[in-house]
Amino acid sequence: MLSEVPATQTAIIQYHGGSLKITSGLPVPELEPHHVLVRTASVALNPCDFKMPMRFPTPGLWDGCDFSGFSVLFKDLINLTRPRALIMVKLCGHRVIAACSLKNFDLVRSYGADLVFDYNSKTCAQDIRTATKNTLRYALDPFAEAKTLILCQEAIGRTGGRYCALEQYQEHLCARKTVKNDLVMGGAISGNGVQLPEPYGIPPRPEIGTWARSWYKTVQRLIDDGKLKPSPVRLLPGRFEGIIEGLKMLKEGTISGQKLVVLLENAA
Repeated sequence: MLSEVPATQTAIIQYHGGSLKITSGLPVPELEPHHVLVRTASVALNPCDFKMPMRFPTPGLWDGCDFSGFSVLFKDLINLTRPRALIMVKLCGHRVIAACSLKNFDLVRSYGADLVFDYNSKTCAQDIRTATKNTLRYALDPFAEAKTLILCQEAIGRTGGRYCALEQYQEHLCARKTVKNDLVMGGAISGNGVQLPEPYGIPPRPEIGTWARSWYKTVQRLIDDGKLKPSPVRLLPGRFEGIIEGLKMLKEGTISGQKLVVLLENAA
């Protein structure tokens, strides 16, 4: 089986200033304990694929985080893209209130949202407070832009609650003392920490990795039972060139309600 593994591969890596380039002839990494080597069949583009090179340019660093492919051990498709947060929250027993553009209302409702509001409306936060009778306790903000942060802070109920961002947020905009504010880095789930400058850096916490292994089993059961639905997919042509083009589309903000996917099967 090991004889089937090529000596080199093609990948997208950072160059000067964080620019991304398709590069061939890169070595296939040697496996460490508890690692699995995967032949990538497709990649799902993630905003962090262009944000991290912009914020932390590191020449020589490989780019990309969401992919699926086949293991040289099991010959099975391994899907490593992230499940929909909205469905997960719903399955945990919470009432889900979502804010999105008008064109995505039906899509968001199909994932289980109990209430949907237009985040472009000037009264969005107040409408949410009215609908929840001023009792909203938790807000998840994937973008942490000024407008999304303010919306979340204003939508949380009178007694306060918790605001969780998946990006660094502007602390001076978090004026409510009754709201606890957190930044969550997805990479911390390994338990090995995140080696980035503050505020993104996180020290190793092995207990998170232990929890994650049991959590992944739960997620797999949900997938097997058909309780998790994937995002609507938009396939982009061009293999590695398609990845570069797709990241440009994400950066320009022209994509909404879709997950960009590029097929790489048979890529060397």
